Amino acid sequence: MGWQWRSAWCLAALLVALSLAERPAYSEVLTIGAAHSLKPVLREVLPIFESRYQPAKVHVIYGPSRTQRKQIAQGAPLDVFLPASFDQVSHLQSQGLTIDGPPRIYARTSVVLIASAETAAVPVSFQTLGSDTAGRIAVANPATDALGAITAQLMSNVDPAKRLQSRIIYAHHSEIIGLVSSGEADVGIVYRVDALHNRTVRILDDAPDGLHAPVELGAAVVWTCKPATLPLARKLLDFMLDPAVQHVLRKHGFQPLSSQME
Repeated sequence: MGWQWRSAWCLAALLVALSLAERPAYSEVLTIGAAHSLKPVLREVLPIFESRYQPAKVHVIYGPSRTQRKQIAQGAPLDVFLPASFDQVSHLQSQGLTIDGPPRIYARTSVVLIASAETAAVPVSFQTLGSDTAGRIAVANPATDALGAITAQLMSNVDPAKRLQSRIIYAHHSEIIGLVSSGEADVGIVYRVDALHNRTVRILDDAPDGLHAPVELGAAVVWTCKPATLPLARKLLDFMLDPAVQHVLRKHGFQPLSSQME
């Protein structure tokens, strides 16, 4: 009986070893470059991702999307890029700087006009930005931020003669709400997801259709992705389209990708 027991034990150990060998060990740290607008979403969903692919760890570097796109082109050590506009990953793809398939769209949002929650309500909309009641306007810098490029397109339609130029305050995307809530700017232009749950500002108006291109958020594995983290990077792109993640995105003000997500 002794040899039979030892044989059974060896067989069981072999089966366990084979099962472990078949299961990928995601031991690398995945580094993501992401837009500031995604911070509340990623804080909520990345612990789920890490628990699903143990012992994976994810490190996120938040920053202006245009700046990060330029840094990736120059060799910044990022694995996955999650900018605030699909145009940014599309630009990298056109330069041959994305790998493992085309970029994916995983969320959408819209552009809104905001004012401080502490000030008296003012009847300002995108169509009346030229009036004196609008005051100083905080917008994202088109040289560094994806939101800035979208806002520049919007403003070229709202103010083709550029009469508002002297009243515009340029800032990083992440600084606009602070400028408006502190009173340094009277109104600001941000993504809906930035303002929706922020108690220091209120939404005055949604940008009408046709003033700017649709705001679609894309994801891509970039050329600087480490070979060891490529399998995990692929998993993350799939994960962003997971129904559970889409639910969190919707909770934070992003628009679902299809009617099935609504």
